[in-house]
Amino acid sequence: MREMQIRADFKKTFDLVANGSDLSYRLKFSLGEDDLANLAKLHRDEPDYRQKIFDLLEDCNFHSENAALEGGLYEEFIDHTWMDHRDLFMDMFYARRLESPGELAEEFRRAVQGEERG
Repeated sequence: MREMQIRADFKKTFDLVANGSDLSYRLKFSLGEDDLANLAKLHRDEPDYRQKIFDLLEDCNFHSENAALEGGLYEEFIDHTWMDHRDLFMDMFYARRLESPGELAEEFRRAVQGEERG
């Protein structure tokens, strides 16, 4: 399996591996915005792949992205606005101000809306 084949179809590739982290090395532990958008769509639309997505993201050190997906922040990845507000989410995530990913996602959305208004 080559890097481009993996990135072209994560769903198909996940079907070929036991664990999502099996792909990390082949992806050079790197994911771009398009990769994150595709993983967000798969996470949203295909719940059976969530554990493999989780394992891949964790192994590539995308911890805050994992929390964002778990909290349902799909559109931010799909419309490529995630990187505009990633630092804000990371600050919130690492401060562990809130307990659940869902609460963190809601707080993040309110903060982003406040930034856009101000």
